[in-house]
Amino acid sequence: MPPAVVFQEPTAECAGAVIGGRDDAELKMLGEGDVGHPLPATAGDFLAKPVAKGGLDLGTAGSSAVLLALLLGLMGYAHVRERRTAAPKDTPVTGVS
Repeated sequence: MPPAVVFQEPTAECAGAVIGGRDDAELKMLGEGDVGHPLPATAGDFLAKPVAKGGLDLGTAGSSAVLLALLLGLMGYAHVRERRTAAPKDTPVTGVS
């Protein structure tokens, strides 16, 4: 199955559920899982493949380490960004009676 079909089919299912007014959380979750799962798998394959086959030849452990570092870095970035935009707890809330 071509990659375009793999990504378009679940996306179309999710879009159809949303446009049709159907609030089926299970359908949306399955569609997002179908789209979200191949992306890290493809990245891992690229990192682990030998250079002769178009990869970076980091091996399984190396590609896992790179993906883990990326995940932890993005989580740290999101945490710092959320803390900067959140209101401090010491600040009194105004406009509430």
